[in-house]
Amino acid sequence: MSDSLQIIEIIRNAGLRPHSYSGRGMMGRPCIGVALDSMSGFSPIIRAAADCDTAADLFEGMRTDQLGYGIIAYWPDFEWIEVDENGLDVEYDEDEEAA
Repeated sequence: MSDSLQIIEIIRNAGLRPHSYSGRGMMGRPCIGVALDSMSGFSPIIRAAADCDTAADLFEGMRTDQLGYGIIAYWPDFEWIEVDENGLDVEYDEDEEAA
């Protein structure tokens, strides 16, 4: 599983909805983001992480922007990928794996 898919899975397991976001200075390059009411909204993501090291890694790579009434937590080092409802990369090509 790619790192991007792992982050998306953790966010979903926390009961939140991941989405594409391009933060300050990213020149429109989309990454993984999640809208939260406040930083305390990050707690379910920590709980959904498999272990303490994974949770720590999520914090270290995260940035935030203010959205007026809330914030967005985002990971600029992890490219956004479109996934289906099962968490599978919709652009995944089974022929690539067979090669």
